Amino acid sequence: MIVPLSSSCFHWRSGSKPEPPKSVVVQVIENHKYKLEAVFSGYDLQMGDQTVKVIDALSVRSKVSGQEVKYAPAHGPSESDAHAYFTAVWSPDEEFLALPRNRFLGFCIVRAADALSNLQKQSCSDFVSVRMSTPIKETFWHEFEKWDGDESFVFKAGLYGDNTRLKYEITSGRLTALDSNLPNIEGVSGKGKLPIDRSH
Repeated sequence: MIVPLSSSCFHWRSGSKPEPPKSVVVQVIENHKYKLEAVFSGYDLQMGDQTVKVIDALSVRSKVSGQEVKYAPAHGPSESDAHAYFTAVWSPDEEFLALPRNRFLGFCIVRAADALSNLQKQSCSDFVSVRMSTPIKETFWHEFEKWDGDESFVFKAGLYGDNTRLKYEITSGRLTALDSNLPNIEGVSGKGKLPIDRSH
């Protein structure tokens, strides 16, 4: 179970300096094709009588050389939002790596073969996000859902709890709305502005 970080979860004595939680490896997801590992780090958080794992960092490690590079882009996930991290980062055919950006900036997509070099530069091969198509261009909150085949994934985007499910096809750059209640939105990727197709 992953929970969001919140200052209300911690209670410190007045005048005492809080000790940062000890970071440990929470989960490792292997990419067998390229001999890479996605390493998720975090810590245990006591919630009543239950201990939950909080993920607050991600790195990619080579099983061959041992080189490990932390994913820490300037516009990456907020430290207070542990729900931003999802562990299904490798595509089913292990050719792509999908990573969370800031919640309002969508997802970073990297070719697995270039994962270490891209992460060293904190750069993406492609990215995708959704925003209003109105003049204000208000950006949406994004949440990864699942991979849908080897080269596409499904995610939710919306505001104020009103979400739309969409599918992004990485190779073609096609963005499709899976819900019929489609607001006035448009996609943005590394290729530029994207029209949104309807699946219905």
